Amino acid sequence: MKFLPWLFLLGGVVSSAVAAGLVILKVVAADETALPAASFSAVLTILVFAQVLGLTGVLGLARRLPAVPVQPLKPLLQPGWRSPALHLSALSIYAGLPLGQLWLPLLLWQRWRRRSPRLDADGRAALNFALSTTLYFLVAMLLVLVLIGFVLLAILVVFHITMVVNNVWRARHGAPPRYLLSFNFLD
Repeated sequence: MKFLPWLFLLGGVVSSAVAAGLVILKVVAADETALPAASFSAVLTILVFAQVLGLTGVLGLARRLPAVPVQPLKPLLQPGWRSPALHLSALSIYAGLPLGQLWLPLLLWQRWRRRSPRLDADGRAALNFALSTTLYFLVAMLLVLVLIGFVLLAILVVFHITMVVNNVWRARHGAPPRYLLSFNFLD
């Protein structure tokens, strides 16, 4: 049972990579009958399944970590590079990393959270936002079937990039993180 969240996360990453591979094969294949199984709805189903697996895995991994003693969050004079990097890691999905918006902030937060209360707070905020936006993306992907999802996906991508860049700037200047429309999954 100890490795179950890791298996969920790995299953989500692999499923997401398979969906991306199917799309690439469908685009590259000149003959439409070469890949009949790579329909839009099949790829969408695989992506939704991958998001659910990844979300479950990351939530399981993040919630089982022991709590770091809570200390008041003070602005830092020199926040360093780790705090902005935690927030910036959520954009790794746009670089082609399957479910990168989930697992990269989780790994960085796990690695750096004991260094300072500031890094712990920034990591929690970045991970809460990553989990929240993944839920929003799931709903938008399901609404693609009704065509309104395409508009919602475009709006969510712009919102996601804007919030992450804003919080990178805030972290670089020592301000506490502030993500809009973010659920508090991690206390």
